[in-house]
Amino acid sequence: LTVIEPQARSNANGRIDREHSKVLLLLHPPGADTAQRIDAIRAAYRSRFNQEAVMKVTTAVDVVF
Repeated sequence: LTVIEPQARSNANGRIDREHSKVLLLLHPPGADTAQRIDAIRAAYRSRFNQEAVMKVTTAVDVVF
């Protein structure tokens, strides 16, 4: 689990908006149950903080420590 705080982001008009944001990097095993649990967390966050959307990017990785 890693939390990153970006400095700025662009909006649909191509302008830079300043909005407090966080990026959460979560490494987890694949599976439908895990995906459903993550989607439930996203829905709760979207509701609690009145967000239009909460982005999710999923990709397979090979992690070695």
